[in-house]
Amino acid sequence: FSVLELASAFGRESRDAGRAASVLMVTNVAMVIRNTLLLAIFAPKALTVSAVPLALMAAAAAVIAWLLSGKQSEKSAPLRMSSLISFMRVAKFSLLFLVIAVVGTLAQRSFGNLGFLVVSALGGLVSSASTTASAATLVMDGKLSPLTAGVATVLTSAISALVRLPLVHQQTRSRELTWKLGIGTGAMIAFGLAGSFGMWWLHP
Repeated sequence: FSVLELASAFGRESRDAGRAASVLMVTNVAMVIRNTLLLAIFAPKALTVSAVPLALMAAAAAVIAWLLSGKQSEKSAPLRMSSLISFMRVAKFSLLFLVIAVVGTLAQRSFGNLGFLVVSALGGLVSSASTTASAATLVMDGKLSPLTAGVATVLTSAISALVRLPLVHQQTRSRELTWKLGIGTGAMIAFGLAGSFGMWWLHP
């Protein structure tokens, strides 16, 4: 399910803001783990610079989710969600993967690594998974360095987490939820950036 759908479900159920933010932070954990696995499978060398930042992001998001969850004193009605897998989602992933791969290659050829990083940041606005998969594929083809792919994965993961804030607010109209989710997301990204600077300093 999408974060947008999850936020809509919380809005319908009028759930506690802390618990809602906790569940949404868990989706950030899942997103970072998924992107890490994509790199590990298709471009393991890229993990030499991105494993620590990604691990810190996932760990920070998990801890924040736990802190926000609180005690569940009441039973909540089950969320009404659609199927986790659908043809449209697979088709969307495939299309975005193709577009980002083509645009990223052209940007890298024209503007170097900075061009691909810009495309990765923009890709995080729509699909960090497609962006990460594209970066990993380009590494496999020898068109992108593992360092750039690792940096791109951290960047697109951070942007993907950040862009959820306005979407959640639009669906729920809850300032408390948006505020708590914003603080959690900001802390998660801060840990990722700290890990990135440390790893990039060790691997110039």
